[in-house]
Amino acid sequence: MNNVADLILEVLKAIIIMLIWGWILYILGYIVLWVFTLGRYPEGPKSLRQTNLVSSVGLLFVIVLWSGLAGYNNFVRPS
Repeated sequence: MNNVADLILEVLKAIIIMLIWGWILYILGYIVLWVFTLGRYPEGPKSLRQTNLVSSVGLLFVIVLWSGLAGYNNFVRPS
């Protein structure tokens, strides 16, 4: 019974990771790249390498945004 529960948890974990990496971060990275390249990239059918690149840009954007907000909240004190 324990093996079945572990298998179900691993499958759910894989689905959640693929959902976040392959969908949410891909869309965010696609928008960021599209804006910064003025609509030139990404184009055409997506390959696995392109998906990973665009998702990595999305993850980098989230990290930069999160760090910027943390820095802003840390250094700006309300009067």
